[in-house]
Amino acid sequence: MEITGPWDPNMDVLLNHLAKIGTELEKGIDKMPQGAVRDAAWALYSNLSAVSCTLYKICKDTSTRCSSQAAGSLFRTIIDSSISVFAFCRDPRNRAIMYLQFKFVLTFRYLDRAMKHIGCPLLPADRYDPEKVEIDQEVARRDLWLYCAHFLTNKHKPPAGKKPEDFLKEAVENGSVRAHWFRNRWFPEERLDVLKDEQMAWVYDVLYKGMCSCVHSDVWASMPWAGRKRPSPAMLALQFWGASVLRLSEALGVVLPPNDTKLLKDQFYKPLQWTPAK
Repeated sequence: MEITGPWDPNMDVLLNHLAKIGTELEKGIDKMPQGAVRDAAWALYSNLSAVSCTLYKICKDTSTRCSSQAAGSLFRTIIDSSISVFAFCRDPRNRAIMYLQFKFVLTFRYLDRAMKHIGCPLLPADRYDPEKVEIDQEVARRDLWLYCAHFLTNKHKPPAGKKPEDFLKEAVENGSVRAHWFRNRWFPEERLDVLKDEQMAWVYDVLYKGMCSCVHSDVWASMPWAGRKRPSPAMLALQFWGASVLRLSEALGVVLPPNDTKLLKDQFYKPLQWTPAK
């Protein structure tokens, strides 16, 4: 389904102001001491901004068709980015390490899959030496047992009386560790629980869950935008961006101008909060 209608120039005025707020947050992150919290904050903010800006541009470009399927796919990523921000803001000091260490799980998964498919179009045998990939796998395995025991799923927790790191080391040394032993998100909570804490549980059902099907994603993705114009998904993307920036500024102690803080809280964060009447 196509999202149609004219573009609202006032959206660009709003975006320009939000860009100034983003610059203030960036300055605040830059002033932080070198370390995991600073690195994680930069990555979270950059990822969220990149995908939000992409959706905004797709909606704004009236010279091309604006697909609800494309908007829905990008929007799911925006929500995932915001959930990561909310989860990080619970405890930046400890969660920054978790966020950065999860790359070891992702690296291991990639190498595990790549090893099985050397010779495929993306991994030509003349460029991917199985022996080199195997060496990289060993490095990844070492990183897993050194840093990633806390990413084990409940189903693959160590038996009673055995330390997680010892359990993982033993499994790695025996060559039995598998990528599916580790959860698919870096934070321990379910995504829905993170959204519940932000009073945004509705986002999970109304938006997030329905935008995951590659078969019928256009059907569900079109529903939130039914009867709406191009600025609608772009504005919602900006709302999630603004809500995330507000939470980051609060958690990191970055002081934004009072009027900007009020704008983000009253026009971006609070409007996303909703709970059904009892």
